[in-house]
Amino acid sequence: MCISQGLIDSKKELEKLQKKKSQLIEIIQKLKQDLAVPDYNVKVPLDVQKNNEEKLVNNEDELQRIIDAIMILQTM
Repeated sequence: MCISQGLIDSKKELEKLQKKKSQLIEIIQKLKQDLAVPDYNVKVPLDVQKNNEEKLVNNEDELQRIIDAIMILQTM
């Protein structure tokens, strides 16, 4: 994402990023909740476990990128 003052509407971009941040937090919480279920390692197939763990990592990475972008926009 290239952020340059004057080329984007900072307020609209911040609103969009805040919305995405909220969505990602919900997704991450749901995944963590699923992973914390008793006997998860026994009941859930390994391929699904791996997929869920990858989703968690990817969503946490994306959340961090969004937080970083929000911080940049707020300094503009």
